[in-house]
Amino acid sequence: PTDPLPETLDAVTPLAKPTVEVRSGNRVGLYWEIYGLAESTESVVTSVTLLREGRSFLGGISRALGIGRSGHPAIAINWTERSGANVLAMPRSISIELSDLRPGRYTLRVEVESADGRSAMTEKNIDVVPTDGQPEDVS
Repeated sequence: PTDPLPETLDAVTPLAKPTVEVRSGNRVGLYWEIYGLAESTESVVTSVTLLREGRSFLGGISRALGIGRSGHPAIAINWTERSGANVLAMPRSISIELSDLRPGRYTLRVEVESADGRSAMTEKNIDVVPTDGQPEDVS
């Protein structure tokens, strides 16, 4: 992540990470755009969550079937804001500190819901890997 955070797709594209691996203790920057609210000034609720994936056999089967997630989110951020009238896209970017995360696989989810119930969600798996000298988590 840079300071200030990028505010356009053109500004963030050169900074995009080509892998899904992130070192434990680092920050990760997220960028997304919200479309479909150009005629509205309604409120929009955005949620960013990071869920640690479990390693049990049964947990893996239930997640593969889409019927389970492991535990509570490692990170959960929610906020409400007004969309701008006559705005084609609402670009958004945030930076998340990963200093307290154990190495392992996580699912990063960004979800947006408008006041009238329309919603969109995307997920991405990321692997938090140990920093040099940090022991790997075997649990």
